This record gives sequence, C-alpha cells and structure tokens, in this order.
Amino acid sequence: MRRATKAGSWYPKDPKDIMKIYNDVELNDNQEQRAKIIIAPHAGYKYSGHVASIAIKSTAESSKIVLLLHPSHYERMKNLRQCPFDRVDTPLGSIKIGHVPGVEVNPMNVDLKEHSAELLFPFIKARFPDCTLYAVMVGSKWHSDDYDALRAFIIQHDPIIVVSSDFCHYGPAYGYQIRVDTTSDDIKALDMQAFNAICSKDPWQFTDYLLKTGSTICGRNAISLMMNIARDIYPTGEWRLLAYDQSSQIKSSFDSSVSYLAAGYYL
Repeated sequence: MRRATKAGSWYPKDPKDIMKIYNDVELNDNQEQRAKIIIAPHAGYKYSGHVASIAIKSTAESSKIVLLLHPSHYERMKNLRQCPFDRVDTPLGSIKIGHVPGVEVNPMNVDLKEHSAELLFPFIKARFPDCTLYAVMVGSKWHSDDYDALRAFIIQHDPIIVVSSDFCHYGPAYGYQIRVDTTSDDIKALDMQAFNAICSKDPWQFTDYLLKTGSTICGRNAISLMMNIARDIYPTGEWRLLAYDQSSQIKSSFDSSVSYLAAGYYL
C-alpha cells in the first residue's frame, strides 16, 4: 500500500479536518454534480482545498471508476506511467488502485515523491468511497501506444476523469514574471486566457497559449492529454469554470503566488 506521505503537512491527518474542508463547500447552480471531466488543484489544503473540493463534488457521484491524470514535478519523463501500488492510503481509508493495460508502471520511489496525485486522494475517497482509482502520471510527451492504451481503457470503462493541475505560478519564487507592476488581476486574466483556450476544445490553442505566454501551469501536459481525449471520445461536451482562487495577492515585484482553478466538462 502506498502510504500517505503528505498527511500532517500538506493536508490534515485527522479525517474530521479533511471532511470539514470538503463539507464546508456548498455548490451553486452552475456547479452541477454531473461533470464527466474535472480539473482540480493539488496544493496544500489551506491554499486550494476549497477549490479542489468544488471540483470533486461537481462530478457524478455514482461512478465506480475514476481516472486521475497528474503531472510529474520531479521526474523527467516522456511517456505515461501509472501508480505501482495496489492500494493507496488516505486518512479517510484506503482506495483500491487499478492498472491500465499497456501503460508503464512507475517506480515506487518516483511515485512516492510526487504529490500531485496524493493531494487529491482524500477528496476522491470522500466522493467515491468504493471506487477503483487509476492514477496515471503524464510526462512531457507521450507515445501513440500510450494514448491508444488510455483511449481503449476510457472507451471500455467510461470513468470519471480528474486532471490534477495548479495554474500560473507567478513571481520570483517561480522564475516567472510579466512586468514589475503586475497585479493579481493581471495574473487572473492570464489564467482566464488559459481557461478560454481549454474551452475551445482545440489542444493546439492551449499549446499556442503556453508558447506565447510561457505561463507556468504545472499540469499543462495532463491538460493537453485530456483535451485530446475529450475531443476524440466526448466531442460534444462544454467546459464550465467552477471556482478560482490564488494563494496570495501580488503587492510588489517581490511577491509570488499560485493560481487554483476548478473546471468541469459537461456532456
């Protein structure tokens, strides 16, 4: 079983504290609980737990199979790799892990080091207590064999798809600045450009946005993969912005922030 390495630091160890974050979120009419695909952030819960909760709670609860696409922050890889464990632990209880036929299995040490999947495990457990979770790490590229294997799996099992990504990492802490007088509103506008590119349902528009802006969206490759999947398998869906927040406000050129966006794809 994969241990919960970030419990007690990035998110609470006490299940009651996790459920308070999860249950304190109330959905509005736009956040219907039937999204097929969601984008959710993976930062520490004090920063993005409320945004991730909105994303997760906007899915169809009845699903028994969940596919999680998440980035690699520490391992340079040019393929897809999946969780090597049979179960993952969370403070709310463990989750059964399934494996996509034809996708490489990640080394255990690489999987344990990565946080972008683990930060969503507790909320997935809260929403889908009896699900089987397929967690796939997305590298900077993927091969056609990887895509074909994932596509065949999705067509066969029709899972809820969760894409793990924060949005713009801004400021000197992340080596990304637009200009010295940038404001938090400017960063939000940059993130909304990214969301509009996602709404186009054209992966090349999202890629073009990244090339033109250089925006530091850590899950960009997972988002791009998901956009190809959505265009291929679920072409008639539409994206909705469910929630947006930032870790802090930019008040000077010395400040840094990370953006958190929740989005849902509705069929």
